[in-house]
Amino acid sequence: MNKQQKFIFEQMQDMNPDALKMDGYDDCIAGIVLGYKGSCLLYDMGKVIDKMMADGMTEDEAYEYFDYNVLGAWMGEFTPLFLAEINPTQHKTTLGGLWQRFRLKKK
Repeated sequence: MNKQQKFIFEQMQDMNPDALKMDGYDDCIAGIVLGYKGSCLLYDMGKVIDKMMADGMTEDEAYEYFDYNVLGAWMGEFTPLFLAEINPTQHKTTLGGLWQRFRLKKK
């Protein structure tokens, strides 16, 4: 966790101590999302996927795991949210790439 991420996490603890965080993904924290009922941590989806791949998953395994086990995990109103960078030149770190995979699987 770098200084900025540490600062974000400390601010989040002050704002909403009930906010959940992803164990082992502190270096993927991108910011804080403010909402009517409270705040939650924002993670960079591309960094999360890249970290999963660095830990040994293939790109397909990382996207599938992320979709089912991370996006699909509702742990209450303070479940973390994910920033999806829309960049058509970087397939593996874009939401467009994620949607493309789902469209192909569902056909």
